[in-house]
Amino acid sequence: MARRRDRLQPMVKVVLLMSVVALGSGGGNARAQTSYWLAGTPMLREVMNKAISASGANLTYYSISSDQAEADMMNYETNPPGHALYIKAGIAPMSRNLTSDLLNWNPSWAPTDRNVIALSIGVIAVGNINGHCQNFQVPLADSTNPEIGQVTTDLSILFSGYPAGGPGNQSNGTTKECADPQRLAALARLVSCQGVNRIDHIYRHDDMSGLGEIFQEHLQFVRWCNGKSDGNWESSGSNLKNSDLDPIRRPCTTVSGDGSKAPSRCTFFPLDYPQNGSTCHDGDVLAANDRLNPYGVPIPCTQGLIVALSEPDPGVKDVYLSIGRRIAADLNGYTVGLTGLAAVTQIANQANVGMNVNTVTFEEANVRSGQYMLWRRLFLQRRPDAVSSGWVAPVRNLEEMKLFDWATDRCKMKTIIEDAGYIAPLSTCTDACTDPLNVTCLTAEPNDWLPLQNIGAENMACDTAYPCVANGLIAGWSGASCGGGTDSFGNATCPSIPALPAGYACDLSAKCTSSGGCGLDASGVNTICR
Repeated sequence: MARRRDRLQPMVKVVLLMSVVALGSGGGNARAQTSYWLAGTPMLREVMNKAISASGANLTYYSISSDQAEADMMNYETNPPGHALYIKAGIAPMSRNLTSDLLNWNPSWAPTDRNVIALSIGVIAVGNINGHCQNFQVPLADSTNPEIGQVTTDLSILFSGYPAGGPGNQSNGTTKECADPQRLAALARLVSCQGVNRIDHIYRHDDMSGLGEIFQEHLQFVRWCNGKSDGNWESSGSNLKNSDLDPIRRPCTTVSGDGSKAPSRCTFFPLDYPQNGSTCHDGDVLAANDRLNPYGVPIPCTQGLIVALSEPDPGVKDVYLSIGRRIAADLNGYTVGLTGLAAVTQIANQANVGMNVNTVTFEEANVRSGQYMLWRRLFLQRRPDAVSSGWVAPVRNLEEMKLFDWATDRCKMKTIIEDAGYIAPLSTCTDACTDPLNVTCLTAEPNDWLPLQNIGAENMACDTAYPCVANGLIAGWSGASCGGGTDSFGNATCPSIPALPAGYACDLSAKCTSSGGCGLDASGVNTICR
C-alpha cells in the first residue's frame, strides 16, 4: 500500500495560534477575547463557519487541508520537528479518514458514524442542452477499498492519460500518457456522446480539494494531465499558480480584461512559459524568432483541456458554483465540470445536469447505498484524549466541544449540509445508523493509498520516444541530456512536442501505429488514430 504523504502548503510556515479581537464594551473600554484557530479541509469551510456561528464556539476556521487538520491533532512523536508548524487541536474537519499509521498508533481515534457529518459526491456536470451526454459506463471499483482492482476507463484516460502499461494499470499523468492517441480517441467519444463538435475544457478542483480525490479514488488514477495544482488558499490570483501542462491544447478560458472569470494560467505550449503567477491571453503569439522559442514557428497562447480551479470567480462564493456557472454560460455545450452537487442543483433554471454513472443516478438513496460510485464521507474527527494527554488546554477544548456537539447533531446540521451542496448522512436526522447498506454506517477504511500529486505532464522526461514539456530558460535547458537538440545558447533541450504554426494540437502523427493512419477528431483540431 502506497503511503500517503501530507500535502501541506508552503505557506504553512508560521501558524498563528490565536487571534485577538478587540470587542468594545458599553463603558468604552475594550476587552480582548481569544479566538482559537481551527484548520480543516476547504470542502467544509462553509459548513464549519455556519456551525461555528450557530454553536457560539469561539473558533476561527482556517481553510487549508485535511492533512493540516490531521497534523494538528497528532502527537509530536508522529509529527517530527521540521515537518510543519501546527496548531494543537483536539478536533479536525476532514474530507477523508485518518491514516493507518495514526489509527494503529491510537485505535481509539477511529471515527464512528457520529463523526460523519456529510456525504460528498463527485458529479460529471454538463450543460442541459439537447442531446447532452447522459450516462458513462465504467467498470465498478470496490468503493470501500480502492486498491482492489485497477480500472482503465474513458474517464480515467481523459483525466490522467492512457497508462503506459496498458489497461488495468494506473497512468502517471506523463506527457507520453496524456498525449497518447488513445486519450484523444476517448475525448472524441465524449464529444460524440455530448452531441457537439468539440469539448473545450474540463474543469476540476485543485489538488488540495477532497472533491478531486473522489474521482481519483473511484476511477483509479493518481495524477492529472494538467499537472500540479496546489490549492493556493483561494486567494486572488490562485488559479495562475496551477500548472498548465496538458498536451491537448485549447483556447484560453479568459481573454485580457475579461472580468467574469477569475484568470487561469495559459502558456505558449509546449513551453511552460509564462511561468507560474503569470499568463498570456488568447491571440498572443510567441514569435518564431523570440529567444525563448526554440522551434522556429510562432507559438500561440493556449490552455490545456484539463483546467484546475482554486479561486472562485468574481461574485461567486466557491469553486463548485464557479464551475457550474461556467458550464451554464456555455450554450454550445463545450464545457464539462468535475465538481460537486451544487454545480447541478444550485444553478438557476436547471441549466446544468449531471451524468449518470453506469446508468445509476446520484439520488440520495443511491449515494447512501453506495450504488452511485463517486462518493466520499466528510468527517469531523476528534481526539478523545485531547485534554487528558495535555495536548489541548481545557479552555480551548471547551470551545471545540461546543462546535463538535453542535455539528454532530444531525437535525441541527441537515439544512447547513444541504445548503452547501452535500447530502445528509441519513435520510431522517433522528434515525439511528443501523442500516448495514448505508455508507455512513460502514467502518471507514484508513486513507493511505493516494500519493502526492506530482507535476503531471513532466517538464523533463528524458524520453526520446515521446515528447515532454519544455520549461524555457527556467528549469532544465542548461545541462540537460535528453537528446532533443540545443537552444540558442547551446544548451541541450528535451525533445518537446513540435509546435504547430496554427491550431491547438500537438503533432502526434509519428506516434500513430494503427493501420488506418491518423486523422482529426470531430473538432477538426486534435489528431487521433483512425
